[in-house]
Amino acid sequence: MLPLLRDQVKVFLAPTEIIVRHTKFSFLSKNVTLTTLRSTDVVQASDWSATLVLFEQAMRKLESVADVSVVISNAFIRYQLIPAQIALNSYEEESSYVNFNFAEVYGDALAKWTLSWGPGLALLPQVACAIDRELLAQLTVICKRYKCRLVSAQPYLNKLFNLLKKKLKKETMRFLAIEDGRLCAGFVNKGVWTSLRCSRFEGHWQEMLPAMIEREFLLTDMATLEDELLLCVPQKFTMNFSPSGPVRTLVVPPLYALLDNIPMNAL
Repeated sequence: MLPLLRDQVKVFLAPTEIIVRHTKFSFLSKNVTLTTLRSTDVVQASDWSATLVLFEQAMRKLESVADVSVVISNAFIRYQLIPAQIALNSYEEESSYVNFNFAEVYGDALAKWTLSWGPGLALLPQVACAIDRELLAQLTVICKRYKCRLVSAQPYLNKLFNLLKKKLKKETMRFLAIEDGRLCAGFVNKGVWTSLRCSRFEGHWQEMLPAMIEREFLLTDMATLEDELLLCVPQKFTMNFSPSGPVRTLVVPPLYALLDNIPMNAL
């Protein structure tokens, strides 16, 4: 099989489900299939064991050689906005600085994680993320078991932010991104990350939404801002309350993280 004709598989990994987008190539055409696998196990949001079971099921069903890219739910990732530090002169110095910032918050748990962050930390603040090293290792092992190769693993927050930036063509945005059990609130001012807060919550997100939005207004003083809060939710819903500030609701299903181009009327 020619390298350019390897199947392309993109997978969104969440605590109780995965979404698989499988693109199968031939010399004259390509065929795209979408599959969702769900687990009935009751797990904590940060527990990826059930997700790995689903991932292995999906790989077993491929029956073809493929390059696999995964997008990992925010439930499995810890984020921090790392302040710029002009004294940093090398990757090694950046690594030590990022590790120090995470250790201040998470302590010894840091030893189990792989950290990544954006370039240019000496000049601008960067979002850094921590992913369980064993999760990445198991994904690689499962791919190899079925003669596939894991070519990338990206945090969902990164994919979501790039999607918003590309689709809305905005350099300044304040957003509240919600998944089941997890929310991320961020502010980007003229392309520069200014704040990022991530937290877990219990209960269904629609029931929690009024409190989440009002908390965001309270913490960020939205009344002094001209721009609206971009509320990113995974599915359509009816907003049966009146927020105290401007809100624009964007329905962003996890599937969008796997698409090369989202529908024209999306967002």
